Amino acid sequence: MRTIEIRPESVHPRTMEQVADALRDREAVIAFPTDTGYAFGCAPGAAQALKRIQRIRGLNAGHTWTLLCGDESCLGTYARMDTPIFRQIKRVVPGPYTFVFEATAEVPRQLQQKNRRTIGIRISADPVVQALVQALGTPLVTTTARLAGDEWAFEDAASIGEECGDSIDLLLDAGPVPPNPSTVVDLTPEDPEILRYGAGDPGPFGG
Repeated sequence: MRTIEIRPESVHPRTMEQVADALRDREAVIAFPTDTGYAFGCAPGAAQALKRIQRIRGLNAGHTWTLLCGDESCLGTYARMDTPIFRQIKRVVPGPYTFVFEATAEVPRQLQQKNRRTIGIRISADPVVQALVQALGTPLVTTTARLAGDEWAFEDAASIGEECGDSIDLLLDAGPVPPNPSTVVDLTPEDPEILRYGAGDPGPFGG
């Protein structure tokens, strides 16, 4: 595992290009800071990296993966929705929400929830996320950075390094980043359903 110290307020594009190269060319698994805490991530379509994250987290086929995007342009590519829902989402993003949609054919099959063919999408203004997505040229596949069986997410990069070691390839160390989970909204039913209450105001979605 290689550790890269970063400052979210001053992200170096060259560093993010190196991380993006590892994600694309070596199917790397990374741990990185976001606006809702540390996350594990890999490139879409990186099947072996996805399996490694599944092992770290103890995830099964019923897990809904999340695509972490820099802006709402990804919605039309990866999510099926009607115009009113799109307008509703645009009022609250970027922000601490994860939206569950019916996936389009552009979403790799291994990312889709097995029985429902759904995908989670987060749109973040976090500078590290923005720089990574820009360098990679696609969204990141992500899930919260915690170990299988653990209830609580990691709060700092040092703990991730100690517990995960060579299970991950790159650790982007931004110091302590207390977890602040996103609000998860399922937009596949006729009426939105709040699956998890978190940092985002559930009010706009009936919560």
